[in-house]
Amino acid sequence: MPSPRREKRWEILLSYQVLQAAVITLPLDDVNRRLAFGHANVLDAHAHLEDGGAYRAAGATLLLAAATPWDAVRTAMALTTAAYGEAGVGLEDLRELTVRPAHRDPRGP
Repeated sequence: MPSPRREKRWEILLSYQVLQAAVITLPLDDVNRRLAFGHANVLDAHAHLEDGGAYRAAGATLLLAAATPWDAVRTAMALTTAAYGEAGVGLEDLRELTVRPAHRDPRGP
């Protein structure tokens, strides 16, 4: 019987472009709750919004436990699109995706 893969910690940053009007009424606390409690492998999650005129960036930074970075990305994308679904966010709106092992300093090599 093959041994199970060890889970590692991954930090995932996702950012989606959405219309400003769609996000104005979206309570960030609700989005944070949906992210944090949407999956057992979520260790930490923070939603964020950036103002950019008519468009905004709606996204999240998640700390996930997963065997591979791809497993973490799949989970993060599913959670963020579901959490921001009220604002019409879909995978086609993805504008930035950053994946790194959670123990790495983002300022380092």
